[in-house]
Formats: sequence, C-alpha cells, structure tokens
Amino acid sequence: MDDPGELNVLEDLKNKLDSELDTAQRYQMLRLMKHHLGSQYYAIMDEQWMPRDLLECLENNMPTSQVLTILSHVFGEMQLHNTTSYEPFTDYISKYFMAKGCFNRVDMIGRTKELADVERELEKRRGVCVYGQGGLGKTTLINEVCTR
Repeated sequence: MDDPGELNVLEDLKNKLDSELDTAQRYQMLRLMKHHLGSQYYAIMDEQWMPRDLLECLENNMPTSQVLTILSHVFGEMQLHNTTSYEPFTDYISKYFMAKGCFNRVDMIGRTKELADVERELEKRRGVCVYGQGGLGKTTLINEVCTR
C-alpha cells in the first residue's frame, strides 16, 4: 500500500478490502463489526454487503478517526493483512495515525501513572475498562496505550 500519511487511508482500505477479502473473511468482518458497532448499524449490514459499502456508511456517520479505531480492533481480531505486502492492516492504520500526529503524543503530561496502570492491567487480563466523566481524555489515554 502507499504511504499512509499521503492519502485518504479509508479510500485505500475500501479498495484493498473489496478486492482481497473472500466470503468467509467478509462474514467474519461483518460479525465483528456488528459486535463493535451495536444494533443501530445492523440494517445496513446484510449478507451481500461489500467492505466499501460499510466503510462509506461509517464514514458518513462518524469521524474518520473513530472509523479507523474500530477497523483497527476488527482487523486485529481477524489478524488481517495485505496480501501483496503481508503488512497487517492494523500496522497500516497505526502508521496513518502516527503520520497525522494522533498517537505517540508527547503532550500526555500527567498521564504517566495512568498509562502504566492500564499497561500493567493489560498484561494480566484481556481487557480493561476505563471510565469517567466526559472530556477527561479516556479515549486519548487508551489510544496511546494501544499504539505502544
């Protein structure tokens, strides 16, 4: 794939996924997307969908960063990779975020303890619940942990 910092990463993923996923992989992606997105998206996800259709719908209904974060989770669970370069799609999305300066942030001031706490908990178990009042930086914290 091209340099992720230089192109519309969603458009590139639409093209790659439509051409590379077989029926079983599309079905697995559909199941995982339903799990991650919830029932409000079930109507658009029928058995005949193509990845492009789903990504276009998501792109029109949520920020690109949120779409890519969900896709990164799904691709990670599927262990999905590009068939020509064998690069995991999760790595491609991470490179895009890093090129845009979204992760590996130096402005995580005052979050050293929280970052260490979450990382330590993830070594013990499969998932960690981070909760709190809106606007405190929970999503930024978790995205940073995920890129380390």
